[in-house]
Amino acid sequence: MSKISDAQDILSVLGLPTAQQNEISALTLLALCGLKEEDNWADSTRKSLKISKDIMAFVNENYKKSSRMPQIHGKLLDGRCFISSCRHVS
Repeated sequence: MSKISDAQDILSVLGLPTAQQNEISALTLLALCGLKEEDNWADSTRKSLKISKDIMAFVNENYKKSSRMPQIHGKLLDGRCFISSCRHVS
């Protein structure tokens, strides 16, 4: 089983909605754990990465995924909206 599939299984076990159990979410989890395909899960670390630049760089380098991650739109708890790709809060 690949690390991406492993990560998707972990996201499922954690109870994330199906929409957040996709490949991008799995790759993000792997980047935050600092895990390459050949690494063991026991060797994972907690990394602090910038949401787009650092995570995309890790994914591109270690999983050969060069497509851009989609913009993420949402609302913060206080009602403000955000778009992750431009790091803008309005």
